Amino acid sequence: MNFRFSNKKVIIISIFSILFLAIIGLSIFFIVTNTPEPVTITSNDNSFKLIIPGKIEFDRKDTTTLDIYSSKDEMVLTSNVISKQRDVNLPDVVGLEMASLYSTKDNVENLSELIKLELKDYEAYKYSYTYFDAEYNDNFYTEVVWIVTDKNIYALDLQVVTKNQEKYKTLFNDIINSFEEIA
Repeated sequence: MNFRFSNKKVIIISIFSILFLAIIGLSIFFIVTNTPEPVTITSNDNSFKLIIPGKIEFDRKDTTTLDIYSSKDEMVLTSNVISKQRDVNLPDVVGLEMASLYSTKDNVENLSELIKLELKDYEAYKYSYTYFDAEYNDNFYTEVVWIVTDKNIYALDLQVVTKNQEKYKTLFNDIINSFEEIA
């Protein structure tokens, strides 16, 4: 009698083990298939493109270059394109902008040093800071990237409300590293 009971016990344990593995397998399948793909977007002036990670739900604003925003995560990406008329010393230009932050933004804090980026074949610099946006009534984490190519100077301004900043630091790096000028 004990022998049959242990056979039943083995069968029940085997069935539960198979069901458990099937549930784990289906969960992994649904997670992988439901992960949104990254989206390549081109600026409205067709001067550059970026890849936006699939984790970001965004809408585009109708502007001359490229502006997107995520209402869900309270994130904004804006861009400016300046036609390059002559050679510029990019660190000097960016340094002047950084120095003016205290007079143009409220409660600027955590201003980083200017960091030279390895960004394909482009000369690029980045800095970050936080500030208080009175209109939005919240603090924002901001990364500003300046990129110079043979044709243009690009400024990307990536902002997110500070409560989402840790989630977005890696995503911002992914976006920045995807920058590509269109010939």
